[in-house]
Amino acid sequence: MPKASTANESFKAFVSSETNRRLLLATSALVLAQLIIFKLLYPFADFFSDSYSYIFAASANLTVSIWPIGYSKFLSAFHAFTHSDTALVAFQYLLLEVSSMYFYLTLRYFYGLGDTTRKILYAFFFLNPLFLYLSNYVNSDPLFAALSLIWFTQLLWIINKPRVSQVLVQAVVLFLCFTIRNNAYYYPFISLVAFILSRQPLRAKLLGIISPLVLLIPFIVITRNAAKNMTAKSQFSLFTGWQLANNSLYMYGHIKADSSRFPSPQSRELNRLSQNFYRQMPSNFDAILSDYVANFFIRQPQSPLKVYFRRHYARGTELDDVVNWGKASIVYSDFGKTVIEHHPIEYLRYFVLVNTKNYFIPPLEKLEVYNLGEDEVNYQAQDWFDYKTSAVQSVSKDVQGKILFIFPYIFLFVNVLSLGSIIWYLISKTRTRIPRHLRRTVLLVSMFTFCNFLFCITATIIVLRYEFFPMLILLSFSLVFVDWLESSKEKASPGQLITNSQPPDTDLFGLHLSKSKNMKAPLHIFLILLLCACHRHDDRSSRTDLSPLPVFSILSLDSSTIFNTKQIPFGQPLLLVYFRPDCPHCRQEIVDLVQHMEILQNTKIYFLAGAKLEDIKAFCSRYQLNQYTNITVGKDFNHSFFRQFRPSSVPYLAIYDKEKRLVKIYDEQVPADRLITILHN
Repeated sequence: MPKASTANESFKAFVSSETNRRLLLATSALVLAQLIIFKLLYPFADFFSDSYSYIFAASANLTVSIWPIGYSKFLSAFHAFTHSDTALVAFQYLLLEVSSMYFYLTLRYFYGLGDTTRKILYAFFFLNPLFLYLSNYVNSDPLFAALSLIWFTQLLWIINKPRVSQVLVQAVVLFLCFTIRNNAYYYPFISLVAFILSRQPLRAKLLGIISPLVLLIPFIVITRNAAKNMTAKSQFSLFTGWQLANNSLYMYGHIKADSSRFPSPQSRELNRLSQNFYRQMPSNFDAILSDYVANFFIRQPQSPLKVYFRRHYARGTELDDVVNWGKASIVYSDFGKTVIEHHPIEYLRYFVLVNTKNYFIPPLEKLEVYNLGEDEVNYQAQDWFDYKTSAVQSVSKDVQGKILFIFPYIFLFVNVLSLGSIIWYLISKTRTRIPRHLRRTVLLVSMFTFCNFLFCITATIIVLRYEFFPMLILLSFSLVFVDWLESSKEKASPGQLITNSQPPDTDLFGLHLSKSKNMKAPLHIFLILLLCACHRHDDRSSRTDLSPLPVFSILSLDSSTIFNTKQIPFGQPLLLVYFRPDCPHCRQEIVDLVQHMEILQNTKIYFLAGAKLEDIKAFCSRYQLNQYTNITVGKDFNHSFFRQFRPSSVPYLAIYDKEKRLVKIYDEQVPADRLITILHN
C-alpha cells in the first residue's frame, strides 16, 4: 500500500534522508550525461517562426508583442549573462528537471508511491527524450512547463500542508506563467479552488486568492496600454483576434453569415473575402481542415486572413509587422466574435469537435523535424546567439519524429486512465477509506483537467508541446489514484490507511519491483508504451496503414491552391517522391526519372518536400518539371505526408498501382529502370 512520509517529518528531513540524497546525486549525474550526449548530437538550438518573434521582441525590448512577452523578457535577461544557445538550452532543460524532481519528491512525501508507480514516474521525468527535444527549442514551452510544475506543486502544499509563505510563492509563480503562455489564463481559477480546499484560516485563504491579482492586474493594464500606444486600441493580446477569426472560419462553409451583423466595414470586407474563399474550395475541404492543427487560416497564405492582411498592411520593418499584426487583430476580433456569437452550434460542430480529436491525440507538429527541416536559421537567431554563419547542423532532421511518435498516444492513454480512475473513485464503495487529503487532490486535479480540456478545445490550437505539462499532471495522479484505489480494497483499519510511515527503500532509486501479484494492468500497459518509444520497428514491407493511398494535402507552387489525394483518379499507377532540394541523392533520382520520362508518361508522379516554397520552386525550375503533364510538384505544407509515411531518409519513394494500393516503398535512391519494372508490372 502506498504510504506517505510521517506526519512529524519535515520535507527537508525527508529530502535529506540518505536514500534521497543518493537519489538526487545519481539523478543529477544521469540528467547531465543525457544533456551532454544530446548537445553533441544537436549542437545548435532548434528554431521555428515563433522563435524569431520572441527574439525580435527581446532585442527591441517590447512591452507587448504577438506572443506573451514573458519569454522575450527572459531571453533578454539571459542574454545579459551569455549569448550561448547551448547555455540557454541547458538552463531550460535543467530547470525543467529540477522542477520535475521537486514535484516527484512532493508526490512521494504526501501520497507515497507504489513501487511500479515510482518506476514509471522516474523514467518519465528523468529518462525522457521529450524533455530534451522540448528544451532544445528557443521557445516558451520548456520554461512554461517548468514554472507550471512549480506552481502546481505549490498548490499541493497549499491543500496538504499550508504555510503563509506559500501565498507569496504561488502568486509570483502564477504571475510568471501568465506572462509566458496564454494557456495560463485559467490558472487563477485553479489556485482559487486550491485555497478553498485548503485547511487555512479564512483570512489566509482570502489573501491567497487576492495576492495573484495584485500582480496580474497591473500587468494586464500595462500590456493593454502598450498595445493601445501601438495599435490605437487597448488589447491584452495581439494574437487573440487572429485566433478568434481563424476558429470562426472553420464553420464558414456551413453557414450563411449576415453581413449586416458585422460591426465595421473592415469586418464586412473580411466576410466577403471569406465567402469568396469557400466558393473556390473543393467539396472535401473539411477533410483538409481536419488534417491541420486548427490554425489553417492563420498559417496559410491563401486564407482570407492573410489576403486581407496583405491587402491593407504593407511589409516594413519587424516592428512594423508586429504593429500591423496587432491592428489586424482588432478587425479579426470583431469578425470572429460576431460569427461565433451568432452561430454557436456550428462552432461547436466544425471547430470544437475537430479540435477535440486533436486534444486526445495531439500532433507532434514542430517536434517532428529539427529546425523545420532547414539547414539555416534566420539572421535574427544568428545575431542573437553570435553564430558565425546561418548554417546549423544536427545528427538528423527527422529522427526525433520517430523517437517521439509514441507520445501523442501516451497522452491519449493517460487521459483514458485518468478518466477511468476518477470514475472508479466515484463509484467505489471503499472510497471513504481514502485519506481526506487525497480526496481533496482528486477534486483539484479533476478541476485542472476539465479547465484545460475546455480551454484547449474551444479557444486555441492543440499540439503536443502545449499538452506537455497537462500530460505530466494526468500521468502522475492517474497512477497515484490507481495505487490508492487498489490499496483501499485491502481489508485494513482506518489507522493503517492514513498512517504515514515511509516504507523502507531497498534500492537507490526506490524503484524496486513489487513482489505482489496484484500488479495493476494499466501500469503494465504504460510501461509497454514507454518501451515502444525507445524502439520503433517500422516494417516497410507491411505498412498496411498506407494502403489504399492515405488522404493528405499538398500546397501547389502557386502558394494558393491545395490539392488533396482524394482528387487523384483511379486508372494510372502512382509514384510519390519525397525529397529535399539540397539533397544530392534526390537530385540524381530526379535526373534519372526525367531521362526516362517518355516511358513514365502514363505514370502520375508527385514530388513532395517540406522545404521552403521558394526552394521547391527553384528545384522545379532547375529540372523543368513543370513541362511534364504527368508530374505534380508541391509542398507538404502541414506535414500530413510526413506524419503518415514517416520517411526515414530522402529520397523516399512510394509506388501505388492503378487502384491506389501500395506496391512498394523505398527509403533510398533507386534506379529508374527498377521503378519502371515495378510500375509496369
